[in-house]
Amino acid sequence: MKRIVILNPASRGGKGESLFLQLKPELLSKLGSFDVYKTTERLDATHQVRKLLQRGNVEQILVAGGDGTVNEVVNGYFENGKVINDKVGIGIINLGSGGDFSRALRQMSPDYETALVENRIKKADCGKLTIGDRVIHFMNIASAGVAGDIMFNRENSSFRVGTIAYLYHTLYSLIAYRAKPMQLKWIDPSGASKTMDVSPLNFFACNGRFNGAGMNWAPTATLDDGLFNIVLIAGVSKLQLVLKSNLVYAGRVAEFPGIVQFQTSEIQIGSKFKVKGEADGEIYESSAGQLTYSIVPRAIPLVR
Repeated sequence: MKRIVILNPASRGGKGESLFLQLKPELLSKLGSFDVYKTTERLDATHQVRKLLQRGNVEQILVAGGDGTVNEVVNGYFENGKVINDKVGIGIINLGSGGDFSRALRQMSPDYETALVENRIKKADCGKLTIGDRVIHFMNIASAGVAGDIMFNRENSSFRVGTIAYLYHTLYSLIAYRAKPMQLKWIDPSGASKTMDVSPLNFFACNGRFNGAGMNWAPTATLDDGLFNIVLIAGVSKLQLVLKSNLVYAGRVAEFPGIVQFQTSEIQIGSKFKVKGEADGEIYESSAGQLTYSIVPRAIPLVR
């Protein structure tokens, strides 16, 4: 079997390559031979994966990195809005500081190591975020609100690796953040049109379950039901968010103060104000107007 490892040496705060070298003997023993491509810059994984799929000389792509590298690889599967090749499975060797999508994937696939060896593929839904002419595909969670500020502050800090760093930037960003009014429009699973005017601290469109280094916002989410689990945090004090954060880590999000939850395959956010967010670590921003989050059903050949 022709396997390619897409290795992000910058993952885990620059420790990605050394971590991979420690794992390499065991990987060779389990998987047999593979080629390794080391990424050199942002979006390099996207470009290289697109070339591999176009050439058609690979059967499995293994992502050795974090959630951001997974995001880049998934976006490489798309060209002109269509999947180039849905027969080449994506496997994950988690080297990230958060590893949220890998955490959910292994929770859903308890025999994941065997799935990697056998290249056992199941099609998974993929999220699609549209902001004007810009399209971002994501496998895990896209959010808007304070999460965008958290990611921006974290990425521009020397202190950004691990759960403690995420908690620090969460507290720092929460203090400064001011919720902005939004209008949400969606179709619920029964086909009814819904509208909500809200000023949330945060909005999550969840295909996966975890983000923020283990915060379990969508404990019942699956990867192939054609639906997002939407989670809104609104009408609650910032202090309560901090004091009750343990509920989210424990997967008890329904008990979290100020929570609104529902499911949909597509939702639009409209706002007169700047909306900042992140999709699997990819930061985005809309100065004003509309953002659309939609499910691309069973599009990605995921090893699981």
